[in-house]
Amino acid sequence: MERRTRECPGWSIWQPWVESTLCHYQRYQKLPSSPLGPWYPVGMDSTWKGCRTLVSGGAMVCAIAGIGLAQSPQIAAWYKLDEASGTTCTDSSGSGLNGIFEGGPTMGVPGAAVGTNTAVHFDGTDDRAVIKSAPPLADLRDQLSAACWMKADTLTGIQRFFGNDGSWTWGITGSSMRFTTRGILDYDLPASLSIGTWHHVAVVFDASYDCTFYLDGLPIGGVSGSKGANPALDFWHIANKDPGPPEWFNGVLDDIQIYKGVLTDADVLYLYDNPGQILSSAVGTNYCGPANKHSGGAGGVMSGWGSGQVAQNNLSLTASSLPAGEWGYFVTSQTQGFQPFPGGSQGNLCLGGKMGRFVKQLSATGTAGTVTVSPDLSSFPMGPPVSVQPGETWNFQFWFTDSNPAPTSNFTDGLSVMFQ
Repeated sequence: MERRTRECPGWSIWQPWVESTLCHYQRYQKLPSSPLGPWYPVGMDSTWKGCRTLVSGGAMVCAIAGIGLAQSPQIAAWYKLDEASGTTCTDSSGSGLNGIFEGGPTMGVPGAAVGTNTAVHFDGTDDRAVIKSAPPLADLRDQLSAACWMKADTLTGIQRFFGNDGSWTWGITGSSMRFTTRGILDYDLPASLSIGTWHHVAVVFDASYDCTFYLDGLPIGGVSGSKGANPALDFWHIANKDPGPPEWFNGVLDDIQIYKGVLTDADVLYLYDNPGQILSSAVGTNYCGPANKHSGGAGGVMSGWGSGQVAQNNLSLTASSLPAGEWGYFVTSQTQGFQPFPGGSQGNLCLGGKMGRFVKQLSATGTAGTVTVSPDLSSFPMGPPVSVQPGETWNFQFWFTDSNPAPTSNFTDGLSVMFQ
């Protein structure tokens, strides 16, 4: 089952927290005094049941869809563009799709971030990389995703990051995003791009032939289509297309990643928040999303990275897209659930059964609206503490305070991790 959040408008339920509203009343949200104590007032278990009438059938359908069984995206090609010299453009995905630099691009220039190392500058005239077409690239005609960091020297005309002139190409036209199924359709979407500024850009082309564009970790819109891409020609190109009008890219490119499969909003945000990492470094599957919006106008997003191997005890949990200047902690359970607006919260609790609260790792969201903790897998706070065992699945959310406009709380979406 594919997670299609934009087909689920009822999922973004947001009930204003006002004194006269059924099931909601004005009060200050307090942090629990112990890991086992509820974070909502006594008696709200019965009160919030009436709130179920506020949740539309569409919301419940989307809750089920959010726990779908779609296959995780697989990296098909990965061009770090860390080369300091030579003509080989190295594919680090393991697919063996190395390319050849042509035209003399400038290598070893500063990259987008520390994690991406160095990058390559293309002059917009004759600099490019050429890659012989072969699987898995040659097989990508829909259900594909692409992401990279780019810093443009100009925002004039059509410029390509990556593609194949027989199948699909991806880049910008002026200051708009562009994804093209060659000979079929140009998917264009205006974007807030700046010359000389690093931007993380991504595109998802799904099974319905619709495109979703992302800028600096967040979705900025989509364009509908009706047909997949045509078969690929013999060569793929970085920083231009060939044959036909070359559409050279003028600027710096870094960390080009091509995936077989559809990235989720959380996947793209993970790539933006963790420069130089690929999704094989990510851990867990998002569900119960998108989260309800908070005072910052976005929904909080969970991500996990490191390792799902219990023996390594190397899991990090990140909650991002949070409101700045708030506080919160992670919550866990082996059971998934769905409780809308528990205790007057403006979010949805996506856990059920016995829950553990990482209150000893109470964290501030800071100015960036991001919190990361590394839980000890040998001591989950379940009262008494328990050790995670191989074969178990644990689910996580981040609960946080908010003012929207009165004091309240909210939740991110959920993250499910199966440990090995």
